[in-house]
Amino acid sequence: MNDDTTLPGERPAHWVAIALLGLALLGLGTQHYASPLYTPDSWSVYEMSKSAWSDPGRINTFRQFEFISDYSASFPPLWPMAIAAFNDVFGFGWRGGFVLNLLITFASAAVLSRVSHNLFQTRALGWMAGLLLVIDQGYRAEILAGRSIPLAGLFLFALFATLTDRHPHRWRTPILAGLFAGLATLTRFDALFAGVVASGATALCFPTSSLRERLKASGVHLAVYAVWLLPYIVYSAAHFGRLWVTDNARTALSVPQTFVTDFYVTPPPTLFSDFGGWLERYVEAATAVLLGAGGSLLVLLVPLLGLT
Repeated sequence: MNDDTTLPGERPAHWVAIALLGLALLGLGTQHYASPLYTPDSWSVYEMSKSAWSDPGRINTFRQFEFISDYSASFPPLWPMAIAAFNDVFGFGWRGGFVLNLLITFASAAVLSRVSHNLFQTRALGWMAGLLLVIDQGYRAEILAGRSIPLAGLFLFALFATLTDRHPHRWRTPILAGLFAGLATLTRFDALFAGVVASGATALCFPTSSLRERLKASGVHLAVYAVWLLPYIVYSAAHFGRLWVTDNARTALSVPQTFVTDFYVTPPPTLFSDFGGWLERYVEAATAVLLGAGGSLLVLLVPLLGLT
């Protein structure tokens, strides 16, 4: 089946999903301008964007307690730089992150349509998945607050589209996979694990039966990935004396959930001192995400019944 093949009934669902996505994004725009939902993270990233070209990472708002520094250990550099570049051209100011997230969400749906075409020979499912993102409460909050998850998601979706390409290239595939994994990690620290796991996926997707060639492809991915991580490694070493610094580590390890703005005289228990409590917290969080996604999926499918 060639790339232009469509399944019966795809086109109505395809265009309906695109139209619904556009209306949903328009609705978010109205909601944001009526009542902005910015958080401390939103304002911190915007502040960093104002010095993104002259002094990357500089932040004057004291909002992190693990490190005492005029430079941020809370956010990788790419999202503040993206906001800075967007504002240099369009001048949206503090609303720049939100407006950019609207465009990124539409681009993510387009990339997901490519993924669904790679896997199922239909683009409609990808556009529906893009609408599902907007319906999901957590993702919608990220858009409205002008935070970084939508951009990281775009790069991860592009990584997945690369790995599911029905016509993989011997070296283009691992190079692009390393590129997108690196960009995702420079947007959010928690994409680091996905970037490493993608090296194994690259080997599995490599178009050869030779184990040696698959390992080479995985090595190319990791090499490209490492090159893209170098900017933050240099930044981290220059300002904190460590090769990879992030105050999000305490958030991930702590029981109960903590945030970088929390201050504790006595550190809270962690994964290593209270594994049961840590595991319980993560199971509860994962269950909430799955239930939320399930509810969002039902809401999405109702208007599309009969179109596919």
